[in-house]
Amino acid sequence: MSATVARVVAAECIGCARCLDACPFEAIAGLAQRLHVVLPDLCTGCKLCLPACPVDCIALEPDPAHPERDRAYRMAARDRARRSRARTRARRAHARADLAQAHARFRGQDAAARRRDIAAAVARAQRQP
Repeated sequence: MSATVARVVAAECIGCARCLDACPFEAIAGLAQRLHVVLPDLCTGCKLCLPACPVDCIALEPDPAHPERDRAYRMAARDRARRSRARTRARRAHARADLAQAHARFRGQDAAARRRDIAAAVARAQRQP
């Protein structure tokens, strides 16, 4: 028996990237505003991506190239998803801490120093292509 895996219908995908966040197994690859693809080796057929798609361009289909997912595979996928969520939480916490530090530094400055920092940030942004 073959595994059931998700498949993105290319002609209908609008590149909204909602399926990327919905898949806890990181089995969907792509960028915003671009076509997304399902990586069948990582897809567990959990169906969590289906309701996330606003245009219903994801279909579940049998994939004869992949055998039915056994318990060991599902447990490894679960552990991979947990590690991914932990990395995401750590990145977000680090970003929040960095932002809080930047705000504290900015609030602690006098008005002239704030204006210099703002002018420097604008100049950096204008230099970028």
